[in-house]
Amino acid sequence: MHDLAAEEKHCTACHQDLRPIGEETSERYEYIPAQLKVVEDVCKKYVCKCTVKTATKPPQPIEKSTAWASLLAQVIVAKTADHLPLHRQEQIFQRHGAEISRKTMCGWMKQCGDLLSPLYGAAKEVLFQSKTIGTDDTGVKVLDEKLPFARTGRIWPYCGDKDHPVILYDYTKTRARAGPEEFLKGYRGHLQADAYGGYDAFFKDPTRGLTEVGCWSHARRYYVKALDSGQARVGPVLSLIAQLYRVEKRAREWNAEARLELRQRESRPILDKLHGYLLEMQTEVLPKSPEGRAARYTLKNWAAQPLLRGRRPGDR
Repeated sequence: MHDLAAEEKHCTACHQDLRPIGEETSERYEYIPAQLKVVEDVCKKYVCKCTVKTATKPPQPIEKSTAWASLLAQVIVAKTADHLPLHRQEQIFQRHGAEISRKTMCGWMKQCGDLLSPLYGAAKEVLFQSKTIGTDDTGVKVLDEKLPFARTGRIWPYCGDKDHPVILYDYTKTRARAGPEEFLKGYRGHLQADAYGGYDAFFKDPTRGLTEVGCWSHARRYYVKALDSGQARVGPVLSLIAQLYRVEKRAREWNAEARLELRQRESRPILDKLHGYLLEMQTEVLPKSPEGRAARYTLKNWAAQPLLRGRRPGDR
């Protein structure tokens, strides 16, 4: 609260006291740095002629560790959500006056992963109740003691549907089919992904119970890349895809039945026009040109396009 000094509350012109008429309020942010607090557990001991008893302290997330749950959560969130490597966190803790090595924190990460594995398993059970699971993969550089350079591992996210909003990540050393095959073991439903050939065996085997659903975001990006080399041919394709997206924007909050009816009425004519255009374009361009690759990718996965199934373009 800020106020005038007593001598300023008197008018020098009319010699009257000033009357309050209101306030002016504004806000500003002030930063309060985090703190590290040392908690000392004192367990009292009692004895008689035949017995010694010691009070017990609360159970720790990691037995005989100096890290309490709040500190472990901070390290995990900072590394995974805020992208702060452990060596940077080590420097931050040093500024707070705590010597916590990155090697120690690396051990904490491994032990917390083991502690949280039941939660991961429970989340996977919820994920597998989804009608549709969306997946993709991205490369990540991994240090390997056997190699003089960093190799590329893969991280696979698996996203549940609207009624089961679970996202799980699975790491594999390579992009081999064995990774998603092991993770998806036991799941029966729709799988929305890109055109990675490793998925093909899942959809060809009827006992797996998996239905392929394509992704319009993956298809569209090929035409965006081809704009520089063939704007005249690629431009109409992007325009038609934009029309599909506009239909989906209207139906975003609709239920599956209403969305399907809208797609049959408005999206199907657009798709038929797009399909015919791509077949014609494919005969006019070189197969290895950017336009040719884009058309081949879309037509190869045409049967898996999601607009007539109940998913939205861009959903994963």
